[in-house]
Amino acid sequence: MEDLSSADAEGKAGGKRPRALIWYPVLLVLLTFWLYYPILDYLQLGFEDEGEILHAGHRVFQGQFPNRDFFVMFPPLSYLIPALSWTIFGESLFTARLPLLFLIAASAVLLFFIGRRLLSDRVSALAAALFVIEVTNWPVWSQNWSNVPFILLECWLLILHVERRSRWGLYLAGLAVGLCFLNTPQAGVITLVLGSIVAFTDQQWRERVRSLGTLLLGTATVLGAFCLIYAINGALSPMLEDQWSVLLSQYPEFNKIPYQIFPDKELFLSGLETAGGLSWAEWWQARRQLMGLFTWPLVTLLSHSLYYPVVLLAFVLAFHQWWTTRERVFCIVAVAQLGLSFHTLFRPDAAHLAFTRTLWWILFFFLLQKLLTGRPRVTKALVLTPLVVAILAASIQAGLRRKQWTGAPYQVALARDTLRVSDPRVGTILQNLQRFLNDKTKPGDKIFIYPWNALLYILMGRDNVATVDRLLPIYTPPAVFESVFQELVKSEEDLKLILLFSINFDLYLAQYPNVPPELFKTTYLNFEDRLKERFPSKVFKVQL
Repeated sequence: MEDLSSADAEGKAGGKRPRALIWYPVLLVLLTFWLYYPILDYLQLGFEDEGEILHAGHRVFQGQFPNRDFFVMFPPLSYLIPALSWTIFGESLFTARLPLLFLIAASAVLLFFIGRRLLSDRVSALAAALFVIEVTNWPVWSQNWSNVPFILLECWLLILHVERRSRWGLYLAGLAVGLCFLNTPQAGVITLVLGSIVAFTDQQWRERVRSLGTLLLGTATVLGAFCLIYAINGALSPMLEDQWSVLLSQYPEFNKIPYQIFPDKELFLSGLETAGGLSWAEWWQARRQLMGLFTWPLVTLLSHSLYYPVVLLAFVLAFHQWWTTRERVFCIVAVAQLGLSFHTLFRPDAAHLAFTRTLWWILFFFLLQKLLTGRPRVTKALVLTPLVVAILAASIQAGLRRKQWTGAPYQVALARDTLRVSDPRVGTILQNLQRFLNDKTKPGDKIFIYPWNALLYILMGRDNVATVDRLLPIYTPPAVFESVFQELVKSEEDLKLILLFSINFDLYLAQYPNVPPELFKTTYLNFEDRLKERFPSKVFKVQL
């Protein structure tokens, strides 16, 4: 049988296989655009992570500076990429989605270059193509998924360093680690550990220290440059004690909501103690808030203290197998795959599960090659370690999903009966809204969105609205919102029905069964003030 390895007749020496270096990446990019471009207009727009990212990105696009002109809980690179897309391609919701295409295409190309260090060009291209086909359920731009190309870039640079022992390769890998820190801190920690393992493969301690220093220098270059830019603009992240006051100063309506969008101040400031004494819901909320402090990587690391020891143990096991089998390139890929798996350990939805399988096809084809060619160097432990880790991650994900859904159907049914949202007129209003949005938006902006959430933004008349447990900001042309409001809200009864439907569906989407009903009544009574501010000619009395 044909050997799948790239160390075959095609060779690896410099200048060889030039066609593969050109045509396979081009074909992967074309495959990505062929699969995703036709549906980009019709993907549902995310109103949570993506909404906050687009909101922050649009403010940057308008010339504002984060943490100086507005507060954002996400690390900077996540929203600077959409802002760059608007700057290059123009301002629309469609161009806000273009980073998705570049994310998938860049990941596929990097997978090809990583795979060809272990496999033939054809098999590497096949693995990358299977990755592109498999991730068709990536519906939104997210700071979690946008880490993929940066993690893969570091993985490829580390492989080149192992093969060529170049200091520049480690320095560039450090730059990739810094970019991961600026995208999501937990990805930065994972890539830093991976780079440190590679640095310690040098034979002498002096060389190990130099290699580690080179890696850290690259990381510090990126983080230092961003901190310097923020300092020049007077926008360094406030101290932890001030985050709560900053949040309340920008969103004063939080003071009126009994069940705060984030934990109360005492719980928020006790986030360092999340390893014990808190419920799952409290721990999750504290962790979510701490994730936004990109200048506090130590805080972020501690907020993940429940599962990072397991991650580090997996890294140690992989490092041990590296030392015993000498399959260095394979071990870099395997350890990177472990990091990707644990990076999404507590995100059990389908899109994140596809994310965890990023490097799976390369590992699969390589192990298949080893089995078929009868090479015994891949020990049982080396093969079983990624499998055990994957099973462990899947089990925890399944357990968390069951915990999320427990009691939710009953609570949703209770809300439906209490709020009387079964009125058939709600469906008519929502159908009219969908038709109106599709008619009024430009071709580049046409997109199927959740109409009930869109109405919340219309009614609030603000960039942000607090519903259930989080901010749901989104950028949409204000003229479209005002037109929809004038077209659809003809009476106080229409307004009431829309509000009630929104309350019920948001409760279902959020999957937080223990949210007190008083939250909704208090929150939506605030709409009356917002309506008076934005639509003085149309004043409705909201009576829930």
